[in-house]
Amino acid sequence: MYRLLFAIFIAALLAACSSVDRETHDMYTEIPDISITLDTSGISEKKESQPVFIEIRDGEKTIDGAEIDLEVWRAVEGASTSENYPVSQREDGVYITNIETDVPGLYFAKANISAGDLKAVPTAYFIVGELDSQEHALLEEILPNNEDHESGHH
Repeated sequence: MYRLLFAIFIAALLAACSSVDRETHDMYTEIPDISITLDTSGISEKKESQPVFIEIRDGEKTIDGAEIDLEVWRAVEGASTSENYPVSQREDGVYITNIETDVPGLYFAKANISAGDLKAVPTAYFIVGELDSQEHALLEEILPNNEDHESGHH
């Protein structure tokens, strides 16, 4: 008798634990339509001030008020030598900062983005001037299947 009551109790407990209403299910399984563009395409030569653009969208809507810190470093020197740049938002919703690229080579840019529940860290590379052999080797490592990568290569 006790075994039967115990079995019914366990079955009821397991059934209650696995029941999730549709609204709660959708809240945790819906994938947001977030896109982040870290645009370094305008950088190709040594200069004191070159723009980097960051666009954050949720579907067709621009996400405003994000907190963004941009780190930039030469690939051969490593992220420990990165320089941080403040990022501001323009009226059109695009975020912008100006960076310095005073030495030719392969660079990485990493944006630490926080906007409400959104936390993202997109990273891009760009080339200033000519690459040396070590930088060519690094670039071959990061490119998939050793193919040219259009978005960051200049």
